[in-house]
Amino acid sequence: MLKVVGASWLQTRIATYILVAVALMGIGAIILGEFGRIDNDGTYAAVVTWNPKVGYKIDFWGQGNDLDTLPRRAARGYYRTRIQETGWSFVEIETSPNYPDAVQAYAAGLLEGSLTWQLIHHHWHNTIEAPCIGREEICTKIRKGLKENAQATEDRANALAADDPFWHMVRLFYTQLAGLEQGWRQAVKRSKNSAEIPHEDFLWLAMASDIPNFGSENHPTSERNFNVEAGGILVKSVPKDDNNHEALIGIIHSTAAPYQKMLRLLKKYTFGYHLNSAKNSARVATRSVVASSYPGALSSQDEYYLLYGQKMEEIMIIAGTPLAPFKPDSEETEGEIIVSEKSESHTVMSSARIMSSNWLATSALSWGRYLARRRAPEDISRPVQWILTTPKNISLWIIEQHPSETHAIDYTKIFTTTKLLFCNGKSVFEHKKSIPSPTIASPDLREIQVPPENGEHLQGVERIEIQDQRGEIIQETNKVGDSTSVSYEVNSTLNSKLLRETPGAEEDFRGNFRSWIPWK
Repeated sequence: MLKVVGASWLQTRIATYILVAVALMGIGAIILGEFGRIDNDGTYAAVVTWNPKVGYKIDFWGQGNDLDTLPRRAARGYYRTRIQETGWSFVEIETSPNYPDAVQAYAAGLLEGSLTWQLIHHHWHNTIEAPCIGREEICTKIRKGLKENAQATEDRANALAADDPFWHMVRLFYTQLAGLEQGWRQAVKRSKNSAEIPHEDFLWLAMASDIPNFGSENHPTSERNFNVEAGGILVKSVPKDDNNHEALIGIIHSTAAPYQKMLRLLKKYTFGYHLNSAKNSARVATRSVVASSYPGALSSQDEYYLLYGQKMEEIMIIAGTPLAPFKPDSEETEGEIIVSEKSESHTVMSSARIMSSNWLATSALSWGRYLARRRAPEDISRPVQWILTTPKNISLWIIEQHPSETHAIDYTKIFTTTKLLFCNGKSVFEHKKSIPSPTIASPDLREIQVPPENGEHLQGVERIEIQDQRGEIIQETNKVGDSTSVSYEVNSTLNSKLLRETPGAEEDFRGNFRSWIPWK
């Protein structure tokens, strides 16, 4: 026992009790601190730094981080898997607008590739490596077509990006993809693993939606019917109730995919992109893109997006479902796509075009204008029927991406009356679409089919004049369709010889992506 000279036994006892109490409080604080700290919370964070002399460097922060306090460098991000609990994994990446756009794109790719490298490898094995066993010939054709297409597209983007925001975004898409591949390879090396994925297969993962377009030049046109998967979009208006709850718009988006594509990723990209690479260029209209997606993909491929503007309430919801086109005056071939025999090496792939539209769009119609940008009428990207809604002003647009044309209709007034819209891939336009023959004139000289008066025709010309710095293409129009209902008929699934042969046919970085994401 502590004995203080000149002190009574009572004073000594009290002093001892105080010291013991202080010691116990210190030990308790340490225990509680360790108890409250989660070292293995399953959320992996990383930061990318860059400077012109050293280049890129990835700093892995491991688990148990306060994601709000991660340093803001060229890019920062986190990855969390909840496959066992929900079937989903989550990745969120934020870049800084203080860095050049190309640096942002490459850094974002580095982060995603390194953080999700295992998931990418598993998804590649399920959808490419295993299905290609015994199908080496057609897989070789697909890889060759993808490589040629990427080279032609990047060359054109490099030539036009300085003056055209669309091509600037296309170039950034491929820059991000290059970063993703490099990030994956660095993560594999860091893990001392021997895994390997061919360069062309990263293109394959990113462009999976357009894969049926490749490796099929020896198939007669009549044998190249594309499958229209089961799926649909239901939009329902929920009016303000008696309890004064705000009016809502409910969206149900149903998609279908083969069992091999079971690995899913919810992604959020918050990028500081600009309209071009000039020093004082204006920021793009969209600040964040949220998408349901897959490992190795830089677009949704489910075709479900949330676009956030500078303010959180500036949100556009985009959902797409496969569109069933058909040849005119032929009931037997309904749902068939007739593919041009001409090489598609000049075509901007759907994933790059969609993400470019997402970043640049200032409205539903301008989004459709960018989507309609195509190198030539032979573009055979997958036909898609799109629903675009902005909850803030309760507007609703239908955009149909046909093989050679893109059409848009402002459905807002009809939706305000009917309170319901269901789209299952059957065109809402009365006239039928057809694909021009391979001998059609050049895109700048070709005759454009006159659309019905109830829709806006979006011509796929090579050059579109930009009206303002935010990327708006044309003046908004108040034209409204005169249709009063949408058919609920379910499209039958078409057999496809090619598909049977083709494999695997907000403002702040908050870190609580899973808790606030608007679920489908």
